[in-house]
Amino acid sequence: MLIRQPGISLCHQIKESLRRELDSIGYGEQIPSEQQLSARYGVSRGTVRQAITEMVNEGLLYKIQGKGTFKGGIAVSHSRYAGLVHSFTEQLLRGRLQPGIRSVELDVTPAPERVAHRLHLEAGTPVWRLSRIRLANNQPVALATAYILRELAPSLKAGDLEMSLMDMMEKCYQISFVHSETYCMAALADAHLAEMLDCAEGAPILQTEYVGYFPAHYPAMVDITQSLGDKYILRIDQGDTAPSPAEQDGV
Repeated sequence: MLIRQPGISLCHQIKESLRRELDSIGYGEQIPSEQQLSARYGVSRGTVRQAITEMVNEGLLYKIQGKGTFKGGIAVSHSRYAGLVHSFTEQLLRGRLQPGIRSVELDVTPAPERVAHRLHLEAGTPVWRLSRIRLANNQPVALATAYILRELAPSLKAGDLEMSLMDMMEKCYQISFVHSETYCMAALADAHLAEMLDCAEGAPILQTEYVGYFPAHYPAMVDITQSLGDKYILRIDQGDTAPSPAEQDGV
């Protein structure tokens, strides 16, 4: 039962309560029905419906006609604290999702102009290109393509990649990045991406470009990830307070 708080709407209180509940369940899990939530909070179904509708619009929930309401999005958190930026694999595990990859391909290719700029190279300089489809609970959610300086991993093999690109770079080639930058932008799926991710051409895409740096601001790798916009939420924590013990322990 909700306790009415002056200046705070019942709808907002319900949303905050449901947000906390979503932290404890995995993507695609069902939440209680409107009728059950109405009884739980002691409010009308209309108020519950408004809260759910707003959360659906935010991508936190999605509805299936005749079946119910489910947790939406793959919440990927980029922490403000040094040393707490997690790999995509870790982020899925933290969200109670089973990570996976398929269609791993490796070749040497001339660096596209955008990638060359990120890596401080001349356009057309040969680099490794490692592409793979990322899975969450065996469903394709992103196409990731990494461009890596050849001299850093001269004997790179596609079979080296078991799951996490970051783990592979550190385990096989003793490469770890001391600094990174991530650029985010909206895009639409072209025909190739639609085929790779089993989505409609023109579907919304969140594109992130990760640039990993060695010491002295030496860029070594660009990893471009094109994620399904209806299944991916980018969460960025901001503030000046210190990380909680749970964040420090990676919980």
